[in-house]
Amino acid sequence: MDFTEERITYLGTGIADLAAAKRYLRSKFNQRPLEPILRRPGARFYVTARRGRRTAFLLGPYVSHMTALADVPRGRRLVRDRFPFEFDVAVGTTSILTTVPTRFGR
Repeated sequence: MDFTEERITYLGTGIADLAAAKRYLRSKFNQRPLEPILRRPGARFYVTARRGRRTAFLLGPYVSHMTALADVPRGRRLVRDRFPFEFDVAVGTTSILTTVPTRFGR
């Protein structure tokens, strides 16, 4: 039997380097890079998990959306480690104007 090694690619481009994949997509679609910090006065950003109609605040609060986005992979790992057999959980970000307690802190 011949086992082939699975190749990891990023963003559906077939490119194995994340920075190169981002450069390729930016040039392909002529997109400018996002600003490093996007702020909304008074807003607090959180990493959340959704399953059906239920939402859990996992991590946060953060002062900008970009810092919350940077912790989404960590939120996915925490959910996968805590609930290994849950496959229909969506992890993303949200912003609200009040502070709420989170499951895993910050």
